[in-house]
Amino acid sequence: MDRLPIALLVAVAALLAACGTATSPTSTTGAPPHDLTLLPTGIGRYDVGQPAAEVIEGVSAEIGGPDADSTEQEGSMALPDCGFPGVRVVTWGSLVLVFEGEDPDARFYSWSYGFDPVTGNAEDLRQLGLVTDRGVGPGTPRPEVERIYRGRLAIEDDTTIDVATFTIDGDEEEHLGGRFPTTDPDASLQFLERVPGCTFS
Repeated sequence: MDRLPIALLVAVAALLAACGTATSPTSTTGAPPHDLTLLPTGIGRYDVGQPAAEVIEGVSAEIGGPDADSTEQEGSMALPDCGFPGVRVVTWGSLVLVFEGEDPDARFYSWSYGFDPVTGNAEDLRQLGLVTDRGVGPGTPRPEVERIYRGRLAIEDDTTIDVATFTIDGDEEEHLGGRFPTTDPDASLQFLERVPGCTFS
């Protein structure tokens, strides 16, 4: 007779524990509300070469509609030099996606993050907090970037203009490039891009 209440208590405790475990992931804080990892092959699940409409719609569903689209701002947005005609640029603050070709055949070509070509602002006004698959993004200190990408990172310090540029896996056809705003060894990463990419003048 004494064992029945104890067994019930154990069963109730196990049920409560299971419920607590099941609901705990939803209470996790600090996780980004999107999955837009910066990759040499694209951004998140959106690969280079995918149709422009799919990529723009998908990214917009994750972080909201774009701030600017070169197809809608005729002549008011400076287009980058990509080495081919038919360039379309869509921006979400300092996240810039570039597409190659004319609609409906335009395809995702490249991305950059850390500079808004519309405003000329390097600040992440949308607070997207995008990072690579190793957790590196604008704001990551140079020593941390060097530690994380040891053996894969090549940095060039240009003391004449006090800027440091870098590549990650630069011997690969598709790789990451970027910039530190100064040659200070403790400077924080300012800009990331997929290579091959485009150049804004």
